[in-house]
Amino acid sequence: MSADAAPSTTEAQVWEHQKLISTGLACLEAAVHSNKLPPRQEAKARLRYASILYEETENLQEAETTLFQGIKLCEKHRYTDLRYCLQFMSLKVLFQRNQKAAFIALDKQIAECQTFKHIPWVYAFRLLKATLQTYAGNSVEIALLDNLQSLSTLAHERGDHAVGVLGSLLEGLAHLRVTKQDTVERVQTCLAQVAKYQLDPFVQVLQLDVLTLLLDLACSMHQKNPDLLVHKLSALQSRMDAGLDSKEWADGVAEMRIPLKKQHSSYHLISDDTGAILQAGSLDEGRDFVVMSFLTRAELFALVYTFSGLASLYRFHHNPAKVQRKSSELWEEGLKVIQQLASVSEAGAVTATVSRHESIRQAKWRTEMFCYLQLLTGLYCATQSRWSVVDQCLVKLQKAATQTPNDIFSLCCLYLTGVYHQGTGDLETALLLFQDSRFDIDSTLSAGGGRKPALLELCLLAALNRLWILQAPDFRDDTTTLALLEKVRPICTEHHDPEIRTAFHLVQATTRTNQPVSMQVIKTSIHSAVQTSKQIGNTHCLAIGLSIMRYQLFDNVVGEQALKSAKAASAQSKRSGNLLWMSVADGMLAHSYEVQEQMAEAQAAQKAASEYAARALIGKN
Repeated sequence: MSADAAPSTTEAQVWEHQKLISTGLACLEAAVHSNKLPPRQEAKARLRYASILYEETENLQEAETTLFQGIKLCEKHRYTDLRYCLQFMSLKVLFQRNQKAAFIALDKQIAECQTFKHIPWVYAFRLLKATLQTYAGNSVEIALLDNLQSLSTLAHERGDHAVGVLGSLLEGLAHLRVTKQDTVERVQTCLAQVAKYQLDPFVQVLQLDVLTLLLDLACSMHQKNPDLLVHKLSALQSRMDAGLDSKEWADGVAEMRIPLKKQHSSYHLISDDTGAILQAGSLDEGRDFVVMSFLTRAELFALVYTFSGLASLYRFHHNPAKVQRKSSELWEEGLKVIQQLASVSEAGAVTATVSRHESIRQAKWRTEMFCYLQLLTGLYCATQSRWSVVDQCLVKLQKAATQTPNDIFSLCCLYLTGVYHQGTGDLETALLLFQDSRFDIDSTLSAGGGRKPALLELCLLAALNRLWILQAPDFRDDTTTLALLEKVRPICTEHHDPEIRTAFHLVQATTRTNQPVSMQVIKTSIHSAVQTSKQIGNTHCLAIGLSIMRYQLFDNVVGEQALKSAKAASAQSKRSGNLLWMSVADGMLAHSYEVQEQMAEAQAAQKAASEYAARALIGKN
C-alpha cells in the first residue's frame, strides 16, 4: 500500500493510505498507554509507534517523547538490544529537529558503546553518523572523513575487515563529493586499503565488490585515461553479470549485509528485534551482520548503464572499432530500467513494508536518475547536431525536473537549453540564458565548499559559451569579453579537469577584442588544447582544436603544410560526428584547395560543407 502513495499516485490513494496510517497509529497509541503490555512488548510497540510517526508524519515531538519513555523502560529491565534500537531511532528524529544536538548525542552514544565494548553497535552508530553527516552537506566534510577513518581503523583492529572495507569505500565516495587537486590520489588510497582484503572470504560481498568497481571506474573517469577506462568498465560489467543469480541480492532487495565476527556476549546485543540494524548469524556461521540500505539490483543496473555510457565516450574516441554499443544506446537501456521500476511502483508491486517516506525517496531517486540520463543524452546529441533529439530531452526534463528540488538539475537544464538555442542559431536567446544570475561565477565561489563542484563547472561552461557568442558581429562587446576572460582565466587554467582547461584554451585561441592577443598566446593555447585532447581521447575537442589551428595559423597560406592542416581538421571532424564542425572544417578545406588552385577538389569539399550545414540546422543525421 505504501508504494501506491508515492508522488505519482492519485489523491484517493493518498487519502486511503493516510487513513490506514491514522488507524494504525491510534491502535499503537492505545496499546502503548494501556499499561497492560509486558515490558518488552511495550518497548517494541513504542519503537514501532515512534518509527511510524517519524516516517509518515511530522509529529517529531510525540516521537521523541515516546522514544524517551521507551529508553527508560529498557534501562529499567536491561533490554540492551531494544534500548540501542530506540536510541538509534531517537537520534534520527533529533537530527530532523536539531542537527548539531544530534551529532553531540551521537558522539556520546558511540563513546558509551566503546566503553562497554559493544562493538557491533559502535559500527552501527558510526555508520548512522556518516549517513547524517552526508545529509548535513559539505560543512562537515572533515568530521565525516574522521568518522569513517575511525570506523575502518576499529574494524580492522578487531578483524572485521568487511566493515573496514565499507568504511574505506564510503571515505572514497566522500572525497569525490568535494573535488580537489588531490582527489584522485585520496580515492586511490582508499581503494588500495580495500585491495588488501580482496581475497578474504568474509569481505567477498557482492554489493561491496560492485561498489568497489564503481568507485574505481569513477576515479579513472577523473583521470581521463581511455585505456584504464576500458579495463575498469569491463571488470564492472563482468561482476554485475556474475551476480545475476545471487541469492543474497535478489530482485527487490534494497539492503546489504556486512559480516562481522560474532562476539561471545552479543546474545543480549543482537536479536530478532534489532534485525533492521544488526542481524544475528547462526552459530555455525560464526558471524553477525550490520544491515545497510542499498540500491536494488535493478537500480544499480541503471547506475551501471549510466557509468558505462560515460566511459564509452572515451572508449569511442580512443578506439571506435572496438566499441560495440554507443553511449546513447547504453543510456537508453538505463532509461528503460528506470521506467520499469516506476511502472512496478505504480502497479503496487513493491512490498507493503516500505513506508511512504521511503516510497517518496525511491520515487525521487528514480526522477533524478531519469533527469540525469536525459541530460547526458541531450548533451551528447548536441555534439552530434541532433537538435530534434535535444529538444525532446528538454521537453522531458522540464516536465520531470519540477518533481525534484535539486538545484544542479535545474541549472543543467538551463545550460542545455542555452546550448540548444546556440546550436540552432538563436544566439540572442542563448546569450540571455547564459547570462542568467544562476550562472554567476562570483556567487558560486563565495559559497565556498557549501556548493558542489558541478555548479562551478556549469558556470564556467556557460561563461565560455557566452564568450564565443560575443564574437558574433551582432553581439560584439569587447568590454564584457575582456572582463569575462579575466574572470575565468585563473579558474580554468588551474582547474583539475583537463577538459575544462581544454575548453578554455579553445575559447582563448579564438577570442578577439580591441586588445589583440599575441600570436604566441594563440599558438600556446592551440597546442595545449590539441595535446590534451589527444591524451584524454576527446575527439570532439581535438576536431575543434585542429580547425582553429587551420584558421589561425594557415588561413590563405600556400603550401603542403597548410593543406595537411585542413585535411587533418576535416578528417578529425568527421570522426567526432559533429555536423557543425564537419561543415566548418570542410569549408576551410575547400578554401585551402582554392588557394592551391585545385578547383575540382575545392568544389567537392564546398558541396560537402554545405550539405553538412543544412543537415546540422534541421538536426538530421
